[in-house]
Amino acid sequence: EEEQEIRTGTILEAAFVNPAHPWPPSEGMQNLDRQLSRVLDEDDNASANASKGEGTVNTEEDSPSLGSNPAEDHEDVKKQKNEKSNMTPVTTATTKNSSNTKKKKKGLWNCCKADDAVVVLAPEAPVVEEEQLPVMCLSAEEKEVIVKEQAAVTVEQFHRARSSVTDDKDYSRVPEGILVYRLDTSTKTLTLISEPGKDTDESTLVREMVIARVRPASDASRRAIHVIGNDGTETTLVSCEQRTAVAWHEAMDMMIANEGRGIMPAAGQMVKSKSRIWSKCNLEEGQRDRIEQEYLVLASYSNKLVRTCSVPGQKNRPGVGGIYYSVETQKEPGENYKEENLESISKRRAVILDSWDFYRMVCSLVRDRRKYDEIFDKLRKDPVYPYFNSLAGMNDNSGEMKPVGQREYSDYPNLTNSQLADRLIADAEEAKPSLLAVCKKFAATFGLKEIGVGPIKTKEAALKKAERKYQGDLLKVTDYCRALLVVKDIPALLALLEHARDSFGELITRVKLAPLQDEHEPIIGGYRDVKINVEINGHICEIQVHIWSMWSVCGVDGYKHYRHAIEYSTDSFKDPYRALDGLDHKAVAELTVMAEETVAEVPLEKLEWHHESKILDYSAEVGLFMKHNLFQWAETTLKKIIELRLESPDVGPYHLETLSLYESLEKCLKAQDKKRDAGEVREMIEEIELTRGKKEEEAEQSMWDYLNVCHVINPNYTDEQDRAVRKKQTKASKKAWRKVRSERYPYLHSPLLNESRAASEVNSRYTPSAQSFCDPYGNDDLELVNRMMTHDSSQPKYDL
Repeated sequence: EEEQEIRTGTILEAAFVNPAHPWPPSEGMQNLDRQLSRVLDEDDNASANASKGEGTVNTEEDSPSLGSNPAEDHEDVKKQKNEKSNMTPVTTATTKNSSNTKKKKKGLWNCCKADDAVVVLAPEAPVVEEEQLPVMCLSAEEKEVIVKEQAAVTVEQFHRARSSVTDDKDYSRVPEGILVYRLDTSTKTLTLISEPGKDTDESTLVREMVIARVRPASDASRRAIHVIGNDGTETTLVSCEQRTAVAWHEAMDMMIANEGRGIMPAAGQMVKSKSRIWSKCNLEEGQRDRIEQEYLVLASYSNKLVRTCSVPGQKNRPGVGGIYYSVETQKEPGENYKEENLESISKRRAVILDSWDFYRMVCSLVRDRRKYDEIFDKLRKDPVYPYFNSLAGMNDNSGEMKPVGQREYSDYPNLTNSQLADRLIADAEEAKPSLLAVCKKFAATFGLKEIGVGPIKTKEAALKKAERKYQGDLLKVTDYCRALLVVKDIPALLALLEHARDSFGELITRVKLAPLQDEHEPIIGGYRDVKINVEINGHICEIQVHIWSMWSVCGVDGYKHYRHAIEYSTDSFKDPYRALDGLDHKAVAELTVMAEETVAEVPLEKLEWHHESKILDYSAEVGLFMKHNLFQWAETTLKKIIELRLESPDVGPYHLETLSLYESLEKCLKAQDKKRDAGEVREMIEEIELTRGKKEEEAEQSMWDYLNVCHVINPNYTDEQDRAVRKKQTKASKKAWRKVRSERYPYLHSPLLNESRAASEVNSRYTPSAQSFCDPYGNDDLELVNRMMTHDSSQPKYDL
């Protein structure tokens, strides 16, 4: 009776590496592809010659139905062992891609080269005609006998149908180097179903095992899982596909946690079953079954997308291991099975994919913030930076109400906000061509790396910004028309500011330097730049000036970075993995499926230092592994990423990102109780921090040595003495700037520019105020004056 018991579970089949052969094969993956294609083609020809429906259990017409006499039916079934069982098929969106599947358009996908429908076995109820009801009016004892016989028929049909689904596959011609294993989660049994090959060591080969424990193995390719049987047998399975190892490990751990499954071993051979993850979850057996089924359906659906290159952004088919990748669900007789159709699975995957994209974005924001901090530290070592840092912006009231705004005309008070926004947008459209001409002039003068004029701000965006930042005042919005300039370094930025002053200084209404100065906080998200507001044709436009090293981190996506950093408050935490707080194991497992789908094109062992996007994906997956107690895989992934970061010319061993990776590695090692390794990593972290501090001191000392000035300020100095020292440092930096300017930008003080500047001062329509702008220690360089606008609508518009 115990052997005849039917348990809910799932059957998985997948390809693993034969230890007797190297992987990838020495003759190359293309040769293995050809071998598999040849096997599939031969099986297709054989299937085409077979009769329709032969060897399947998914057509109701080909199956015998139970009649009114269960005993007779029972005898018929015994005599017809080679006939198909009467099982009602329910197709799900899992895949069955074995070497004998038919290549034609059928099944749920309607577009695939294989029969991808999976049979979920659910017996059909006995058919009882109305005229036969009197025959059923028997005694209770007779009824009980008939019910038992009918149950026996149902059980036998179930097992025969299940065998016809799994045993009908031909794995006798699997190419050398591949072993196909089957996992039956209802019995916790692992079985080898392909021929091992002539060079295989039979003494170490596991043909069948009842699994008691499973854990990730320490394999550099991250494709290995270590399995322990309930009789003490141990083996390590190395899958052909990285995602197969992740899915099988999860399925095995779920299976082990379900105490209602499995086969009892012989006396004295018991190894206590122990799940590393799911046994800690307080779940009922039915909940575990549902979670397992939903997870494996998602994993199989994702695998299908990867194999057919249907994942956006993927170009190359990831390999051959996925050909042997099957998931089949079985249910107890009489249990209702609610079909999850393809549309439902696709929608569920889309929701999980959105969650993965959000989590990956948070990891990206935190990573980019570290990069911005690292770049700014390097910018501060430029000899001319102390001079730039001493400059005061023009109308740069950081943190206070914006001191400048659009010109207010006499008819503005009579307009609604919507009408006023339309009016300002029309003015911006008129000013845009002139702003583009200004940017082209800068580009020609300085050989700028990038310039651009953005689209005019929409009415909805203007109203939203005015409400959020300026209490609804649309005139304070000064970036209806905006442009960007990308300069090489700090000296190029200073040269551009001087050139702007000399070209159209009287039209400049604001210069915001604060974000790029070390006394001020950066923009939310860590970015630093300079903004210049200039009035063109009576409309104030915005020119954003970026340093190339800062700009190159995100490029034109920098604004998205800024908006997301505001929306999700990523500046409030250091560790991006905190975004996973509160998620249960089911959510983390499903996110891991999406992570594996994302990185399928570039396995961990093929990852290189310049694969920046994939390195980010793997870094995000580390957080999922750590959250899911898969610290061995997290450790393997981190070691690979650290190795690549050390190779990268843009990162190296002393970068903030490298330091953060080492800190995560230390946590993984401690979680695995690898105290010695964790101690070694801690020593490396301390050495990196010490070296970073020394390098920073040396760079600063080198800068001040270049300027020939003492950089140490005595803590016992009075405020007046302190200011005197800083003034001396700034003047030395200013002297360095003059030298750089004469070498790189000799045309800045040409007679033509001086005449242009004098003319602009004569034609000024602004009244200078007493507040000076820029150089606090002299007026022979960047000398701009903070000029307040008259807001007189009678004044004519300037046309550059």
